[in-house]
Amino acid sequence: MESTQPSFLLPDYLVLAAVLLCSSLIGLYYRFSGGKQKTQREYLLADGGAAIIPVAFSLMASFMSAITLLGVSQENYTYGTQVLQCRNMQESCHVLFPSL
Repeated sequence: MESTQPSFLLPDYLVLAAVLLCSSLIGLYYRFSGGKQKTQREYLLADGGAAIIPVAFSLMASFMSAITLLGVSQENYTYGTQVLQCRNMQESCHVLFPSL
């Protein structure tokens, strides 16, 4: 059998460039649009208008991103299961959210 190396072709580079350009433009728009959020309290807690549970779930979702889940799956596949992983995640959540 003939082995082939996967490689990016021109359409792949064009899609990648378009995604990066769109993400950059969205970031620049919100950076220079003069948003209201100036302090950490305004950014994280909507200036006191957000309850603790939605904020906690938002932080948990950003902490456990899709890349993290995919990376953990790959490590489990490559190096075997890690028995203490669940316990480490519980401890991490306890450190991040001590009031829950």
